[in-house]
Amino acid sequence: MIEEAGDQICSWPGTGLEHQRNGVSNSRITSLIDCLVGAVDQKGGMLLTENHKRNDLTLNDEFVRELEPIGRSKYPIIDYFKRESHTLMLMDTILTGKYEGRDYPFKGLIMTAADPMFTEANTSKTKKALSSLELFVVKDVMMTETAKLAHYIIPAASNFERDELYFNGIEQSCYLAAKCIDSGLQTEYEFYKGLADRLGAGEYFPWKDEKELINYIMEPSGYDYDYLKEHPSGVRACPVRYKKHEERLARGEKPFPTPTGKIELCSTVLEKFGYKGIPTIDDLPDYIKEPDPEYPWPCTTGARKVYYFHGRYRNIPQIKKAHPHAEVEIHEEDAESLGLKEGDLVNVTSKQGRITLPVKIMQRGTFAKGAFQITHGFADANANLLTDDTDRCPISGFPALKCVNVKIEKA
Repeated sequence: MIEEAGDQICSWPGTGLEHQRNGVSNSRITSLIDCLVGAVDQKGGMLLTENHKRNDLTLNDEFVRELEPIGRSKYPIIDYFKRESHTLMLMDTILTGKYEGRDYPFKGLIMTAADPMFTEANTSKTKKALSSLELFVVKDVMMTETAKLAHYIIPAASNFERDELYFNGIEQSCYLAAKCIDSGLQTEYEFYKGLADRLGAGEYFPWKDEKELINYIMEPSGYDYDYLKEHPSGVRACPVRYKKHEERLARGEKPFPTPTGKIELCSTVLEKFGYKGIPTIDDLPDYIKEPDPEYPWPCTTGARKVYYFHGRYRNIPQIKKAHPHAEVEIHEEDAESLGLKEGDLVNVTSKQGRITLPVKIMQRGTFAKGAFQITHGFADANANLLTDDTDRCPISGFPALKCVNVKIEKA
């Protein structure tokens, strides 16, 4: 069917395929299907977007990184593409004070716009690690489960109380959501600039306010803060164009942004770091490879509910009333085999932890038989108390949030 659709097909890997033991290979295989049928940069196919040129805000080139970012040696691809540390390994480093066998004391953390108590695998370990910090500061718009562990909680400015740039890849446009309420709260930039100025790193934050910062970011595009504010519907970089690789080839340039300039079914970057260039599924989930009679059911987490987005909006009474608590979703035939009825309280247990929640029986045709689903983000039954932070994709280090072995029993 995909072959017959030809260049009118576009596969979207999404986060579900990343949240697996074979996450990188899953996503690459899905994307390479488009390449094999010729649906790259074609109308209806995989669009290679163009957007506004802009200045980068990273400081990777300015700093000599004397301390190795946590996770670089084990997951070098994260450092290569994102220049970031590995947050799951950070929890172990906080708890042990060591990284790669050497002393690496990690005593303090300042966090903005994140709630790892809901989003990190193995919530019990996350809570233990964050609670052991000598200094933990959280800046957020609401009292999150993570903020409850902090020594200092700083109220953050919402999107109505600060300026914010948005870049839409599909529309190839830039938008400015301009500040419309002055509540006196510090924006993230003001907060970090203030810290940098006091700690002797102010030279890296030379812009006096967000307006100057946005002008710096947008300078290569030719647009500035005032122009974007006057055009709240957005400014398009250019109309959508297709087959841009043919134009680059005609100019003697690399058709695609890969080391070889070609679509790489066999990744030269992965091979450079010692991985297989061809995506392969080498390590099957345990429930297929080595079924455990004590934990016989595969459970997936993270299906989105329209009312919520991760941990957001859970403090809004109307939304809370519409979907007040977590549920374990079960196929109707599986529920019958387990002797469960709608609303029965059950204990769902994995090797990492246990949660108690009611049963939601799904109609045939809406849910896969032989598996359970628990949406994350509920404090009363946190799905990540079940997930395993050590069951990871060997390339990205991302945990297998979509598959954890569990058992289920009436509470």
